[in-house]
Amino acid sequence: MIKLKKVYDRIIDIRKLDSDNCEITRLENENYNFSTLEGINTENSAEEKYLIYNCSESGTKFNYNQYTKISSNTADSIPIFLFKNWDDEMEQYYECYDNLDNNNKRKKLTNFFNEKISFYTDLINVKDKLRLYVNVPENFNEYIPDVNSMDAIEGYIYNFSLKELKKLFNITGRELFKENVRRGLNKNITVDEIKKSFRNYLYSYIYLEIKDKYGGEKKNLNLIREIENELEITFSYMNCPKYFWFYHNGITIFSYDEKKIDRSGSCITLNPNHVSVINGAQTLTNFYLELENVKRKAPKILSRYDIDKTYIHNLLEEAYDKTIVKTILISGKKEFVKPITYGLNSQVPVLNEHILADSLEVSKINLILKKGSMEILKEGDFSIYGKGMNVLEFTKKYLVIEKKPGKSKNLSKKDIFDILNESLNNIQKNENFYLSAFELLLDLDVWWQKSKKNRDLLYKKENYKIINSYGKNYFGSYIINKYFSDNNSYDYNDDYYEIQYSEFVKKFGDKDINLSLSDFKKDDLFKGYITSIANKDINEVRNIIDKIMLDELKDYLNTLEVSVYTVSSAISEYLNRNKIELEYFRVIKRTEKKCKEAYPFPNSCFNEIYLDKNCFDEENDNFDLKLDFENSKFKKEILNIFPVFVLEYTKNNNGVNNIQYIPEFTFQSYSDEAKKVFDLTIDAFFEGDELSFPKTSDNLCFHVRPKAINSKDTFEFTNGEQITKRTFWANKSTVEMLIDNFLKNKNK
Repeated sequence: MIKLKKVYDRIIDIRKLDSDNCEITRLENENYNFSTLEGINTENSAEEKYLIYNCSESGTKFNYNQYTKISSNTADSIPIFLFKNWDDEMEQYYECYDNLDNNNKRKKLTNFFNEKISFYTDLINVKDKLRLYVNVPENFNEYIPDVNSMDAIEGYIYNFSLKELKKLFNITGRELFKENVRRGLNKNITVDEIKKSFRNYLYSYIYLEIKDKYGGEKKNLNLIREIENELEITFSYMNCPKYFWFYHNGITIFSYDEKKIDRSGSCITLNPNHVSVINGAQTLTNFYLELENVKRKAPKILSRYDIDKTYIHNLLEEAYDKTIVKTILISGKKEFVKPITYGLNSQVPVLNEHILADSLEVSKINLILKKGSMEILKEGDFSIYGKGMNVLEFTKKYLVIEKKPGKSKNLSKKDIFDILNESLNNIQKNENFYLSAFELLLDLDVWWQKSKKNRDLLYKKENYKIINSYGKNYFGSYIINKYFSDNNSYDYNDDYYEIQYSEFVKKFGDKDINLSLSDFKKDDLFKGYITSIANKDINEVRNIIDKIMLDELKDYLNTLEVSVYTVSSAISEYLNRNKIELEYFRVIKRTEKKCKEAYPFPNSCFNEIYLDKNCFDEENDNFDLKLDFENSKFKKEILNIFPVFVLEYTKNNNGVNNIQYIPEFTFQSYSDEAKKVFDLTIDAFFEGDELSFPKTSDNLCFHVRPKAINSKDTFEFTNGEQITKRTFWANKSTVEMLIDNFLKNKNK
């Protein structure tokens, strides 16, 4: 049993929190295994909150339903799971996985485990000493370049079994690779081949042992052949574990402890808290993952032949005990770690972008990005914030923001370092803009992927197909230019993307030239678009009703069987086909003259309250009312005039029954009510009480409620807590009253 205080001290140290200002709360009302840890990050002064789930105590197991419930109530927290060791984590994961009754829950479980931080309590129990027994201890090599130097660095080459090295990995997990340029490898063809080869070693050993035990009798020949086929092995005598040493480069372990490695007798004693595998991360992680995979799969296959599960597990223990890997042990000062790990290669080369992900420049950029719950990741890492990019993705998105979509798509990797330096300089000068822009592009990534089928259905011209395939970066620059040129006056939800994409396709696709991939690898088309932008006469919007055949539009939507979620893009496509210019519009959906949902205003109306530095008295570190309704973006939206399509759906949602077009929709007549809601919202910020935000039930015509991409899409409230992002909404009844009044006046 360990004392939890030691666990918390370790977590505070690893996460770089100010130990003097941390607050730990046990969630005893929920379950004694849960607690929260709140503190200030010493690197960027950001407030961070962690949800700690202790699954390491005797008699406790990961509980899916319990965690789902509690984590949903603490969506702004970074999850940390406590296990005894890596084996304990794998056992609890697979046990829970097997007990879940559908694939959605299993996928969610896998996401829980991918997106959390693991901490193993056995690491505390072993303190600072771990013994690893050497295979043939007298058979080693050493290199000590300067025995008398204070900066002496020493190197030793030993042979360890993968079973023995598992003792180190088991108590450290992925933290064993914390000083590596990458923590493993993401899924790709090469990694799949590596994992397959590891699987082959294990299956070959099982096969040979079974063949040796049962293959002596002729009656078992068919059995052996069937087992060979079932295991799907490519059998070769050279796949035996004893030959593993010859086919793999080995691993390098760096010890940067103040004490030198103890090399007495037949074992090596080192401090597991101060070592890191700086080469060979994929060898260890993929081998041990495949070992777990085979432990689960092989007994199920071989049970058909009445071969005992315990027998198979014993064979696997033998297999990885006989799998020997050459291991370089380096003992020296920590400043040697990075240059050595950069210089090493393994089965999958360390690329320049992997090195840059571990650079000082990226570290500084991450300090800013994390304020928006985003980060640049090392190769093989998962984002604990839910919004991660590798170096290449970040660099490309930066160029998209800078309106260089062609260069982004055709990026030369040799330019990445210079672009990182440029981006760091610009982001430091204008944090809010770049945080908003990167967030917009990450959200666009999600929309682009899930809208593919709909875009392929709607945009079938040859140029449109090319844009659908290669135009994502161009569309990103188009959106950035459009959104920020309009002072964030629109909300970038799915409807917004669909409407803007329809306009984008028309602007870039309706040309006399035939587009190709090469056009999107250059910036020429986008430069031409920027120079051709002109303000549109509002009268075109007001009089556009004369050009729209509403019955024809209704039939068009019903023929396509467009869902309520993609109707905006379908309307845009109809307008484009009929050469009708309409830069922006909103769609309001009703059934029996009742709105299906409340009307959301752009997030920027609410964001400016906590993002605008003028709202804060920095000297006294207090919220200060310098922003009022009269100069707010919310009032600007209330006074805004814009076109609206009102779609009346049948009661059973079988299609659109009627369409009304309102060319000059506005909330101007409700300006006084909007001011009341705005002032009450400011009061809630003063009080630091999110429950004081105006609600629908207050019958104030408008209200405030959440509107976020996901549960991790949060902002820091004035009480210091991270709460879900939200915005102003018009009540359904308010929108219904306006529509009825507009339509009555239209009929008059």
